[in-house]
Formats: sequence, C-alpha cells, structure tokens
Amino acid sequence: MSTTVGIRSLVVLSLILTSSACSTVTREIEQVDKQSAQRTTEVKSALIASDEVDAAAIRVSVQADGSLLLSGFVETEAERQAAIKAARDALQGGQVVDQLELR
Repeated sequence: MSTTVGIRSLVVLSLILTSSACSTVTREIEQVDKQSAQRTTEVKSALIASDEVDAAAIRVSVQADGSLLLSGFVETEAERQAAIKAARDALQGGQVVDQLELR
C-alpha cells in the first residue's frame, strides 16, 4: 500500500513538472513568434515605403536561425539591391538572406 502511494505521488509530481516545463516552452515560442512577426512587418513596411521596390512581389520571412529571408521576384539588379538595403536598414544590421530572382 505504501509503495502504491509513493508511486502515485511520483506520477503526480512528474505531471506537475512536465506541465510547468511545457508552459515555459509555450511562452518562449509565443515570444519568438511575436518577435518574428514584428521583424517581418518592419521589413515589409520598409519595402512598401521604398519607391525603388515592388513590395508585392517580395516575400519576407524569418528563418529558424533568426536571419531574414527575402524571396520572390525583382525586375532588375538595382531593385534587388534596393530591397536588400531597405531590409537591412529596417533590421538595423540584422542578417538578410537574398533569394530574390530576376524576372
């Protein structure tokens, strides 16, 4: 009987600890998602504000390593460089990965 109570106590304690750890991980993921969304929005806004870039043709996303990915299409090399510059300026020095393609 005493062994059964001890095992039940360990199971309950394990569940409590697991629940607490999952809650912490969930909060951390939500924070990362919020930061990624904010960075993406800032860069997309900078692209929209640029007269040199067709922002509708460019996708902006944050990669797992935290770098920003620009993908989609540009008409010229000058437009590509303007998009990269706008993204870097918006990030204030963050890493920008260029996967833009010339049409």
